[in-house]
Amino acid sequence: MTGVKLKLEDRWKHRPTAPAPVASPLPRVDEARAWMDKTRIARWVAAQIVPYSPDRCLYCGRPIVFGAKWVELVNDTDRARFHVDCALVWRLDKEALARRAMSIAKGDKR
Repeated sequence: MTGVKLKLEDRWKHRPTAPAPVASPLPRVDEARAWMDKTRIARWVAAQIVPYSPDRCLYCGRPIVFGAKWVELVNDTDRARFHVDCALVWRLDKEALARRAMSIAKGDKR
């Protein structure tokens, strides 16, 4: 294209394009806040685990019989066992309580 003069209306066609934006390696503020909220909630839930009899479910209190599927949740010092179905319900209940205690709405973008 050197040495050739283009018409004014054709000049825009040969203008160099801007490079594509590069994704930032740092997380966006919303993503970082959501990650921090999840961490705070997980710590709050872990703090709700109390020492409980290893042969009973912490949520429903029924015995964990031989052959039953169970889950053990552990924090730094305490252990509690749950029936598989009870563990999910207990955790969702405690996460909802944590959100209320910390004034975090579900899906809060702030």
